[in-house]
Amino acid sequence: ALSEAKGMTKTMKNVEEIKDVILKFVISIMDKEMNKFELNYEENLFDLGMDSIKYVNLIVKLEMYYNIEFNNEIMNMTEYDSISKISEYVAKLISS
Repeated sequence: ALSEAKGMTKTMKNVEEIKDVILKFVISIMDKEMNKFELNYEENLFDLGMDSIKYVNLIVKLEMYYNIEFNNEIMNMTEYDSISKISEYVAKLISS
């Protein structure tokens, strides 16, 4: 159980790091002056001006950065519409 708890902590730490990486990518893709304090990780990216082309750009950047391959599930933009949701998905892919 202890090693499981350590794994959970590591995953949670990874999720926080992944959120920061995604935030940097979102800022560069959206080409807006957005900083950490203005952007809530739970906020809907599409309400902030994200569109399908920018979203695909984000997914490709993440695949290259983490050397992972997303399945089609991530393309459900209504399901994965925030930094938090995308980061949890990335964390699962990395740890599997």
